[in-house]
Order: sequence, then C-alpha cells, then structure tokens
Amino acid sequence: MKQKTIILALLVLLLITNTALAASWTQVGRTNKDNPLNMTGASYAEYIDKASACKDGDRLVFWHKQQFDKLDEDSGEATLTKNEVLLSTLKTRTLETIEYDGHGVEKSRFSEPTRWVPYQKGSQFEKKIQVALKYAKDGKDAGPAPKL
Repeated sequence: MKQKTIILALLVLLLITNTALAASWTQVGRTNKDNPLNMTGASYAEYIDKASACKDGDRLVFWHKQQFDKLDEDSGEATLTKNEVLLSTLKTRTLETIEYDGHGVEKSRFSEPTRWVPYQKGSQFEKKIQVALKYAKDGKDAGPAPKL
C-alpha cells in the first residue's frame, strides 16, 4: 500500500511539472527567405509564449521562439529567447537564449543578459511586445524555458 502511494505521488508530481513547463505559443509573424530585411537567408515563423508573459510595473518579460522551416531532415532549427523590456524607456535586452537543432535537441545556451538596446515604436519588435502585453500576468519572471 505504501509503495502504491509513493508511485501515485510521483506520477502527480510528474504531471504537475510537465504542465508547468508547457508552452502556449501564438504566432506573431512570418519572414520569407526573399524578404530584403531577412539576414538569415531562410524562412521562419515567430511566436510568443502566452503562458510566460509577465509584467511587473514597467518591466515585461516573455519568451519568444523563432522556428525555421524544415526543408530536410537536418533543418528546422529553433531559437528560444527570453526578453526583458522596459516599457517607459523603449529599451530591451535578452536574458537567455537557447538554440535547438532540427530534431529539438539543445545545441547551445547563453544565460548572460545582454546590454540594454532601444527599440522603435511601430517596429516588428514592438508588435511582439503588444502581443505579450495582451497575455501578460502580474509577476516578476517568465520562468524556465518553455517546451518547443
């Protein structure tokens, strides 16, 4: 009986952990490889994780995903970026970046925050911010990286 209780408790814990890290991606843009502003040379879609968006006063934190089109077995890479935004001063920085290969395996992780840089009103980045704000809940941190 005791062993069944322990197994049940572990299963519940596992379910709670997986649910907490579940992402809720919503597409916010798409860039084709022939777009003159595209410096990657590949087509990709961009997403905001609605579940991760948090606003604390003037600060907004959210996870962003850039998913490259899968053209063959070795393509389809993705990059997750945790962004922090100062809304009143129109500045942003990257808190964390994780790069994945086309099979969803982590290739690299950068956890050092970048320096603050300005963003323009009306820019593509501000459009992503507006989507994140729409779903933002009160809180200080967007938490760990969501699932691809």
